[in-house]
Amino acid sequence: MSVLGADVQKVPIKANNTTCIGPDMQGGSWLLLEPEGAIVELNVDASKILEQQFNTGSVQTLIDEYIVTVNDTVSSDLINKSGYSGSKVAKRTNTTKITILTSPESVVTNYLKNALDADVKVVGVEPIQYEIRTNVTRESLNAILAPVGGSMASGHCAFVKGLTTQTVYDTKKVIDQKFYRLGLKDFKVSVVGSQLIFVDMPGVDVTTLQNVVLKPGKFEIRIQTHDNETEHVLYGDTVESVDIPSNNQGMWGVPFTLSNEGAKILQKAVIDSGATKNPQAHELSMYLDTDQIFSAPLAPEIAASLQKTPLRSMVAEVGTGEAGSQKAKVLYIDLKEGALPVNVRVIGRGYS
Repeated sequence: MSVLGADVQKVPIKANNTTCIGPDMQGGSWLLLEPEGAIVELNVDASKILEQQFNTGSVQTLIDEYIVTVNDTVSSDLINKSGYSGSKVAKRTNTTKITILTSPESVVTNYLKNALDADVKVVGVEPIQYEIRTNVTRESLNAILAPVGGSMASGHCAFVKGLTTQTVYDTKKVIDQKFYRLGLKDFKVSVVGSQLIFVDMPGVDVTTLQNVVLKPGKFEIRIQTHDNETEHVLYGDTVESVDIPSNNQGMWGVPFTLSNEGAKILQKAVIDSGATKNPQAHELSMYLDTDQIFSAPLAPEIAASLQKTPLRSMVAEVGTGEAGSQKAKVLYIDLKEGALPVNVRVIGRGYS
């Protein structure tokens, strides 16, 4: 079932700059890639983070539980954006008490994710180590931690450029699968040492190879809040299953199904934005990396249904003709295999 009804007016869709790969090219090319990120140790107090996030000096720390008392009404949006959806909220006349069931490491992880707009994982204990999956420096991390009274830990091991071996191999695996689903043959993707990835592709020039490899394939759904502003709703990790691209009256699309949790998040977002009451003023948009591939208001019947029930089955419509077919194929691959765990940068290239 598409998020669009048959009578909904379509809006212009920004095209992806997707390059078709010719199977008959001679020769080939190679890339040497470096996944971007760092493994770090931090000096930071989770309760100080919560004090800053909720603008309060009252945070009680228990075992894997924090009780935050705010002398005001706290919106559910603030709680969700801070990464603590599902917390218990008790509202009184002049105060709000929020009980957050989480560990100190999760508080730090949520804070860094919001500040960096990147994935962050706990990868070590004694001392606690965080894998930050984006390009960062000691200086940038200290600047991020300063508002909550934190800093980088001391010592040369507190900041190590690079990622865990598992993350590097996960990145290699996604690249492997994307090439495979594109129908390419005789390619070679291998890990060099523990931090670099070598890609060798017969019959493809360097520019085309870079266009395929360097796009992370990050899928995102956003909702229009007011005017031209939009708010993040979901990423591709909430997509549970993907069907092959389909053509409906000339329009290419990729059907996909959200997880139960993803469907609930989507329902809440469209209700909170006002899209179920006034669909025309709150378009739902979909992005692949930085390219908008879909944007349109909810069909009236879908909007009415979402007011009562979560929606799991959707269709991302991407365009018509051969260009639409190619974009649908790329989107299908990215939804099926997932985005690259990290961004990668080219540190070497050449022709084979």
